[in-house]
Amino acid sequence: MRKMKAMKLTPVLMLASHLMCTSLPAQSVAGITTKFEKDASLTPEQVQSVLRLARECGLAEPVEIAIGHTLPLARRFITIKGKEKIDGRRVSLEVVHVYYSKWADLPRRERAKQDQDFWVNPPYLLKFNFVTFPEGSKPSRVAVSVGISLEVVDKILDHIATGKLRFQDGRVEPRLCAFSGSELSALSYDKRQREYVVSFGSPTSCQARVKLVDDGLLVTWGPEFIVY
Repeated sequence: MRKMKAMKLTPVLMLASHLMCTSLPAQSVAGITTKFEKDASLTPEQVQSVLRLARECGLAEPVEIAIGHTLPLARRFITIKGKEKIDGRRVSLEVVHVYYSKWADLPRRERAKQDQDFWVNPPYLLKFNFVTFPEGSKPSRVAVSVGISLEVVDKILDHIATGKLRFQDGRVEPRLCAFSGSELSALSYDKRQREYVVSFGSPTSCQARVKLVDDGLLVTWGPEFIVY
């Protein structure tokens, strides 16, 4: 099996929040929903600082401020989400990730935008795209790259759910268990390799590369744990 570096899927990784922590009840500050943690919250003045930063970064309609955690290192940051735009089963939104000097152990880049103790590293505004599924489905939504059709998304999820998988090197166990016991969270397409990259876990602890074939999916690499 060829060696392949895991593709970093920032949208899914960075949207993971409230992991292994005590969340406070959601509140509203100046029309913005806040989702903080018992040991990680912002004062009203700090909320205004991060909102100024978000707007400076191009986020036109902020609707939520929450505490996020990267995986697997659990680095804490502030995520500011914009209003979701819905087009049928497709949902898009914009997000700004703000770092706080009290929490962050990530470097402040030269072109970072700053307001007091908070900063945003480039790229300042992240755009995410999702495909939704009927209520009660698992997963209920998957991060999907622009350009992948709904038909392909549904077909790949169906093949994974029904176990229509074969591995390029002929080996199955224990890797088949990684597919059957995990929930797909992201799907992208690698034009160079002509393969789909699927991420799954909690929410992206593993990745695999697959190709659509007549009888299901051909797994060309993985699943492998992602190391950032």
